Amino acid sequence: ADLWQITGRGSLQPAPDFISKDAKCPSLYGWSSLGSDELYRACGRVFSMAVVHGCKVGRPPSHSFARLLVGDVPQNLEELQAELNRELADGDCDFRGRRQIFELSLAESGLDGSLRFTRSTPERGEVELVPGGANMEVTDDNKEEWLEALLRHELVASVQKAAAAFRQGVIDVFGGCGESCPLLCLLDADDLIELWGRGGVSLQQIPYWRSVTRFNLTIENQVNWFWDILETDYDDELRGKVLQFATGSGAISHRGLRIFLIELANGGDERLPLAQTCGNMLMLPMYSSRSVLAARLRTAAEMCCTFAAM
Repeated sequence: ADLWQITGRGSLQPAPDFISKDAKCPSLYGWSSLGSDELYRACGRVFSMAVVHGCKVGRPPSHSFARLLVGDVPQNLEELQAELNRELADGDCDFRGRRQIFELSLAESGLDGSLRFTRSTPERGEVELVPGGANMEVTDDNKEEWLEALLRHELVASVQKAAAAFRQGVIDVFGGCGESCPLLCLLDADDLIELWGRGGVSLQQIPYWRSVTRFNLTIENQVNWFWDILETDYDDELRGKVLQFATGSGAISHRGLRIFLIELANGGDERLPLAQTCGNMLMLPMYSSRSVLAARLRTAAEMCCTFAAM
């Protein structure tokens, strides 16, 4: 379990330090003797074994890295800017991903005379983006060319070797040869992120879940208790287990839920909820109180996930 937690997002960059510096005794796992390519190959194996065992790594790879794994390389500046912006934290901004860089002159942006066709990296220092880039000043005439070269190096070229090693680690587990692997051929970048990323259902996703729900009015009180329990009693992980119990999936994918149904089940307080995953249906008995519903739903959800992991 510790290995899933110390292997995660942010580590999948050209630097080989994908083991958290905060992890206790990382050398315990024997990583310190491995080279960069070996580290990424080992990381690919770890992520793949998490899939085999039905586990979530908890911290997915960046979207741009996942695109490289499936061979979907950004084709133009617009796609590169979209990938850059996608990885920014809420409230953050990067001038390289904004339209203002094209709408304003470099002088108006305070960048006139300060940029060259180079990129500073912690591993190699200043890297030329084009031959002779250290002596090429960025101007209003060539700033679009500079920006595409800069982002392509940052998001594609500098991580391609790491992605290739990681992909080989996936092939070690799932089979395949060369550039092909069944797992990576069947899934796109968003699928991989969901497969490896944090499971569960966040509080912010509940309104969407409710919006696609249809229920039997006979159990309206129980349905209201159900949502209140999910919002106030359960955490992300347990909400995910409830969703998995009813639908077979422990998270709401980027494709969303088509529909979610809540129907009446036979019995009373002594019965557990039932589910029909093929129809995204949860079936609730006519429970007499909110506390009974909360306890029975938790038991059913946790039993389901326990059996699924065996």
